[in-house]
Amino acid sequence: MRPYNFLLIECILLCAAFSALTEMHAAADDWVREGSSWKYRYDDGTFENRGWKWIDGDRDCVTECYYFRDDGTIIESGETPDGYRVDSTGAWVKDGKRQEHEAQVSFAVTGDNLIHGQLIRFGQQTGSFDFLYQWELSQELKTADLAVLNQETIYVDDPGSYSGYPAFGTPLAVGEAALKAGFNLAACATNHSLDKGMAAIDTTAAFYDARGIPYIGIQPTAHAAYEPFKLLTVNGVRLALFDYTYGTNGIPIPSSFPHAVHMLTNPNMVRTELAAGRAAADAVIVFVHWGDEYEAEPSVYQRSWARVFLESGVDVVVGGHPHVLQPVELLRREDGHQMLVYYSLGNMVSRQDSSECSIGGLAEFTLTRTPEGCRVTEYELKPLITHQTWDFSTACLLDKYPAELAAAHRMGLTIPQWQELFAALTKGTGAYWGTPSRVTKEKQGTGGDAVSAAAGSSADNSEYSDASAASDSLNEETAASAVIYAETKTESSEAETEPETEAESETQVSYARAGADPVVHSETLPAMIQYQTEEYSEKD
Repeated sequence: MRPYNFLLIECILLCAAFSALTEMHAAADDWVREGSSWKYRYDDGTFENRGWKWIDGDRDCVTECYYFRDDGTIIESGETPDGYRVDSTGAWVKDGKRQEHEAQVSFAVTGDNLIHGQLIRFGQQTGSFDFLYQWELSQELKTADLAVLNQETIYVDDPGSYSGYPAFGTPLAVGEAALKAGFNLAACATNHSLDKGMAAIDTTAAFYDARGIPYIGIQPTAHAAYEPFKLLTVNGVRLALFDYTYGTNGIPIPSSFPHAVHMLTNPNMVRTELAAGRAAADAVIVFVHWGDEYEAEPSVYQRSWARVFLESGVDVVVGGHPHVLQPVELLRREDGHQMLVYYSLGNMVSRQDSSECSIGGLAEFTLTRTPEGCRVTEYELKPLITHQTWDFSTACLLDKYPAELAAAHRMGLTIPQWQELFAALTKGTGAYWGTPSRVTKEKQGTGGDAVSAAAGSSADNSEYSDASAASDSLNEETAASAVIYAETKTESSEAETEPETEAESETQVSYARAGADPVVHSETLPAMIQYQTEEYSEKD
């Protein structure tokens, strides 16, 4: 019998030999499991992820042209059971067409970040602008892949240029607070983009560039060539992001920098830009500054442009500028393409002295790319409250709004009253969660059935009525390019006072609230685009 110490040495040697064999096997070309997927490992130890697609239920995966079970054994080679193949580049191919792996991108988007003079003064007194965004809101924003800031006012770096209404100049420290709160994308095309000239656009762009934050809707002097959209890839999903505004309060765009602010102009030009974005990306999202201030119903102007966006294959539209909430709609083209529209998210932060301007929305939606294409799979509109004392304002999630804080709001409304106001403004299309295919009328409250805006006529709208009659003899493309609607209205332009609203007259249009899945037919919306212009009021 061999001594015990010899047995011990033999065991050690056997273990070492087994380990060496294992390492040799691992070093050879082989399929290896990593988490819940498979990768191909070369003999030099490097990996190539040749692509896989999860098949329902038991999570089988496809790699190269083989179909694997979770334990790595091959079921069959060649086509997968559902008809997919992987080409030499790792892309999915079915019926001769290149497909894509399934992936998702989540968004969180807020309403207007409208920095009035009182907010600037309070931030200067306290030495920080962190008060603008509630901690709970910040935590919510950080759960999204893209948290989008609708930066209504332009940044300036000279304290002498700080100002509120009517020509806004916002401290860079406000931008720092917004980024700290979790925003990682800025939409900057608004009617106040040129309030401080091209120097402020350069300052704003430089602020975001220095921090690696993408921005859309404005172009600094260093980027004179037109860049109609920003192409971002998030979680492998390619996104074409557009940002437009209806105007700049009558301030002309410098002739030497005609693309400083992205404008809604000729609809055919916009269609061309959207087509380019559509060709380059998996999904197209449009952020747009449009509509009538303090009007809770989308205007004819908004619906006309929504039609252009829908026809151009846009996936999601998020609007701002009215400073009050407007409904959410899910529009569907005759070929089945769907477009989610948040007509207006209202305000996130402001000093506007109106309860309607103090209840806004947080739009949350998810885009999912599948082999069949990219579409919205989840969406929601959560209520935001602009808490206002006599000294400052802060943006809060209404469902995280403490009762004791609500009691101190200078508007004097209770939390249930804020909830009722939110429901009234959104027509029952907010405050629910679901998928487009499963949203029911019961979930939508009063907004479940398709509704139509009543036809009307007024002196203020007579020019549109005349243009509509004249356009009957024109084809759609000609009318879209040629008809200009000079919409005259008095704008209170974000004044820190109670806004005076005017009744809006609309032509007959057909639409439905979110989830009702309306088909938009070409004859149900105006055949032309009306250009929105304004009389700029210096009302303080």
